[in-house]
Amino acid sequence: MDQPTHLKNIVELKECIEHTTKHFQGGASSAEEAREMVELASIIAGSREELSKRPFISAVQCPISPLAFESGLAEAQVEFARNGIPVVAMVASVVGLTSPVTLAGSLAQINAENLASLVISQVANKGAPWIYSSDSVPGDLSTGSIDYGALEANLIRAGAGQMGRSYGLPTMVAGIGIENTSHLLARVRDGVPYMAMQGLVPSDLGSGLGGIDQAAGASFEQLVVDAWVWDVAREFAREFAADDPAISFETIRDAGLDGNFLSKRHTLTRFKKELSGTNSPESSFSGRRSPGKRGDLLRKAKEEVRTMLARPRTPMVTKDESAKMEEFIKGLA
Repeated sequence: MDQPTHLKNIVELKECIEHTTKHFQGGASSAEEAREMVELASIIAGSREELSKRPFISAVQCPISPLAFESGLAEAQVEFARNGIPVVAMVASVVGLTSPVTLAGSLAQINAENLASLVISQVANKGAPWIYSSDSVPGDLSTGSIDYGALEANLIRAGAGQMGRSYGLPTMVAGIGIENTSHLLARVRDGVPYMAMQGLVPSDLGSGLGGIDQAAGASFEQLVVDAWVWDVAREFAREFAADDPAISFETIRDAGLDGNFLSKRHTLTRFKKELSGTNSPESSFSGRRSPGKRGDLLRKAKEEVRTMLARPRTPMVTKDESAKMEEFIKGLA
């Protein structure tokens, strides 16, 4: 339903609290709005103290490139920090337009803006949770538009992730999502090459699922496609054991005598964990291909969305909690 502009973020938070048990990530444009969001979330947590101990919301508060902070966003960040709400410093510079055209220069600016944001949170509340973040990508210098599909975008994400990790900070730099590429896909595996490299970016969190048209919009169908593809793509960047039991020199020795690994206990007890293609044909780049044509995956996702939306909505909060949130928002109108 339509809402006054100043209630957008708070209503969005209420809707998410009522209909999902997952973590909510939003943001605020003023200190007052941040306080309102904390107050609303505290209704569910039980108190501000309990919310601070186990925050189920976080806030994306972006620096303004180059090297600036908008007063309302910064003041909101202070309020979130004081209440123990994690702040994500999502630097969103556009290489060649709002940051240096060189990758090294842009990474230096990304790092400076992140560290400045970290200082704001720590001055407000020493030890406040905070996340190193970047959504910086190249600009298309022939049109002036943001180019999320640029090959250099992933290099920037990887570099920002390495910088954040070097400080021992949690990171949110991966840009997961294949956007309008879904129109080309017949099967899940067809989308894996587009997304697998995101699993190699050193990032604890990622954004972009469900995005379309260079992040100008989003759709349920794209969210489903991205989720299906990511479930396979992440396997290509998983950690694997390299200790003596994993290597199993004994198995190699025995197989050297009889030429057979398949019957060995080492194979039988580990193949499900080690070889995703054996358990999920979708994990193979080639071979074992089922018939399909361009757009089949998106059409399948649309059917899945229809099924999901047809299910009755079950509130995730009690009637009393919902009423308290509704009454709180009415008081802000």
